[in-house]
This record gives sequence, C-alpha cells and structure tokens, in this order.
Amino acid sequence: MDVQDRENYLRLLGDDAQGEDWREAFDNTRKVLEDGEKVYEDICAVREDGMDILVCSAHLGDTVWVASLASEYLRQHDCDRVCYAVKESQNDIVRQFPDIDTTIILDNYEMSCLEYYIIVMKYYNHNHIVFTHMHSFFCYSYPMFLKLTYHPGVTGSQLDTDKIWLDLKGDVKPSRMRPLDDGNNEELKELFGKAVLLFPVSQTLHHFPMHLWKRLADEYHSKGYEVFSNYNGFDYELVVEDTKPLSTTIPELAVVAPYFAQVIGLRSGACDLMAETEANLSVVYDTICPDSGVRLKKEEIKVCNIYDLVDRERLCCYQSLEGKDDEFVEAVVSQLNS
Repeated sequence: MDVQDRENYLRLLGDDAQGEDWREAFDNTRKVLEDGEKVYEDICAVREDGMDILVCSAHLGDTVWVASLASEYLRQHDCDRVCYAVKESQNDIVRQFPDIDTTIILDNYEMSCLEYYIIVMKYYNHNHIVFTHMHSFFCYSYPMFLKLTYHPGVTGSQLDTDKIWLDLKGDVKPSRMRPLDDGNNEELKELFGKAVLLFPVSQTLHHFPMHLWKRLADEYHSKGYEVFSNYNGFDYELVVEDTKPLSTTIPELAVVAPYFAQVIGLRSGACDLMAETEANLSVVYDTICPDSGVRLKKEEIKVCNIYDLVDRERLCCYQSLEGKDDEFVEAVVSQLNS
C-alpha cells in the first residue's frame, strides 16, 4: 500500500481510522463485506418476478434524484414494478414518488455494508438489483488488499450521472413528489407565514461567506419577518446569528417548507427535497460563473443544476460575487413576495 492509497483509505474510513487504529479499521472491512453479502442475499430473497430494486446508499439529494427517475426507469426497462432500497430516515419521502411500488428499509450500517459488497463484487446491475450512486473513488480489502478505483461516468451533471447508473437514454423528465399534506394547515400558516427559513450549511458546497447569511437575516428582520436557521444538532451545522434554530425530520421539512414566506438554502440535498414541494425556494451557490450576475440562469449551472430536477416558477438560483454583496442580498430578498 503506497502513501496515497493509505491516505485515501483513511479518508474513506473517517475519524475511526486515525493514528494506530487504521490497521484495525482496515481488518474490519472483511466483516463489513460479510454483512453486506447477507443484506444482498436478503434483498434477493424478497424480490418478486417483474420487479427491479434500486439501491441508493448516498445522501438525501441523491435519493430524491433517483426516486424522481423511477417513472423513466420503468418506461425504458423490462420490468413491471420498481422497489427502492432506502435508508430508514428517507423512506417516507421515497414513498411519495409515483411509480415506486414499495421500499426496503435499511439502517445506516446495513446500507453501508450493502454498498461495500456491491462495489467489491461489481454487482452494479445484477439479479435485477441496480446500484444507483458511486462516490468518486472507493477502496476495499478482499480479504487482505487495498484497491483504489475511479469509476467512469461519475462526473458531469447530476442528471447525466444518474442516467448512466440507471441506463436511461435520450431526454428524460424527472417526476414530481406528491405533497405530504394539503397545504391548509392553519397552525403552520400561523407559525411560519411571516417567517423565513435559512439553510446556511451544505455537504455539497463548503465555501460561502457567513456574513452574507447575517446580512440576509438582518434584511428580513427589518421587514418584520422572523428568521429561522435549519439546525438538527449535527457537528457541521451552524445557526446564523440572531436567528432561531429549527429542527425537523426529513418528512417534516417537506411539510413545513411551503408554509414559510421564503426558504433560502445553500445548494444541498435539502434543496432538492424542497424543490419537489411548493416552497418559495431560493438556492444559493458559491461563485460558479464569475462573468454572470448574482441571479443564475439555468444554462449557467453546469453540474449541480437543480433546474434539471424540477423547473418551476417559485425556484430561483443565485451566486455570490466579489464586491456584489448588496446586489446579492437585494436579489434574494426580492423573491420574498413572488
């Protein structure tokens, strides 16, 4: 194992693989693969004739994208029904998408083991079980060696990548999620009708100035709106100064988002979810098109283009540009009453 391979392996294993503990973590990979094989066999056992099972081991946004393409998958492939193997926390959301017949619920450990096993065995599309998401690299021990592999097709736009994994051809149209409520909850209208929800943290983007979130919060306060920050107690989350923390489950987020006067989120899986609702959503990118204005057009967003998922009127995308903070704040806040 060379130095670069070891560093990449430790990065994959995370905080448990620091110092002298890396060897133990490396050896534990065999157990993960054995457990993954059992999960795979259990899934094979419950698959019925005419059913394909889609497996997405990634975060919320990737799960939403794959679920939205189930209709196209059925149309283009020789199967009668689609089942989705999904993490427990995302199950209620997946069930809201049309043409997903049923779900197989896995806990985080089971899903991680299944992912490792599929990668090692290269069972990306095997026994009518389709793996739908690949990281840019992966490492495994089987049983006593390390391999670093880059898979073709994992770069490019989100939609193009998902089409490769799902083997979809031509132009495809993602389907919309069915709403989780009827939009007439009077209590939620009272709580959030005069409020704005901020999502200042993302696992997709990592560099966005916090002072701009504070500027936005101050501007909404000056207009008489309450301002909340999405905060569920995770180490990577932040609460914007002078805002209230709001904690929700994933299904609760899909329910409450449309009741806010406006939702502003750094590009993330949460934005993918809220785009599927009727929320007045503004999506914030870091600088991706320096020669453009702060308001981004669909064709200017090359990779994580949320317009590829859903294109609707109450959805706007923005970017921060050096020296244009005032213009940025003005543009985002102008979406408030749209």
